[in-house]
Amino acid sequence: MPGSHDPAFGARVRGYRSQDPSLQGFDPWPFPATVLEPDPGDMIAFDRHLFHSWRGGSKRLAWTIEYLPWPGVGDRARLEAVGRAVVDVVDHDLLR
Repeated sequence: MPGSHDPAFGARVRGYRSQDPSLQGFDPWPFPATVLEPDPGDMIAFDRHLFHSWRGGSKRLAWTIEYLPWPGVGDRARLEAVGRAVVDVVDHDLLR
């Protein structure tokens, strides 16, 4: 969903989605979306906080890579920001 990677908008999307009747077995509410039709071998890159899904197709291999700028050890605030981002992705805390 375009824009759902933004924290404020993402919170609104999660609130809307939590009320979706499809969670109780009824027809789903519509969600605005951008549809991609990739070919085999295509790479799709997007923010990991973006609300996304797929339909149809078959089983496929998904590979995730996270890129973060190294803040250096001299800037404690940037080092903590990168640490929080890593902790958000994996169960590992760089700050300890």
